[in-house]
Amino acid sequence: MLALAGDVTGRRILDADCGSGPLFAALRDRGAVVSGFDASSGMLALARRRLGDGADLRVADLGGPLPYPDDAFDDVVASLVLHYLEDWGPAPAELRRVLRPGGRLIASVDHPFAIPLISAGNPGV
Repeated sequence: MLALAGDVTGRRILDADCGSGPLFAALRDRGAVVSGFDASSGMLALARRRLGDGADLRVADLGGPLPYPDDAFDDVVASLVLHYLEDWGPAPAELRRVLRPGGRLIASVDHPFAIPLISAGNPGV
C-alpha cells in the first residue's frame, strides 16, 4: 500500500477502516495528513494508543455515510476491507464523495483463492 501511495508528503489521506492504525502511522510518518475511521470503537482505542490523542480518528461504518465533507481528501486508502462489504453501492459512492476531483482510491483485497483454502483449515496459506 505504501509503494502504491508513493510520495504522500502533504497529501490529505483517509484511512478507511483503519483498525489499530498501522497504515495510518506509516503514512503520517511519511508526511501525510491522515484521518481514519473504523466501525469498531475497540480498534480505535488501540489506534489511539499507537497514534496519540491528537490523531483524527472517528467511529464510522464503511457501508454508511461518512463524517467528512465533500472533496476532503487527496487519497483514500482501503487496505483489506472492501471485500467485507455486503452491498457495493453505498461505499464506493461515499469514498468518491470525500475524494477531491482527481483523487485516488488505493485499495487492496484478499486474494479470492486464499479464502476457501483458509476456511478449509489450511493455516499455511
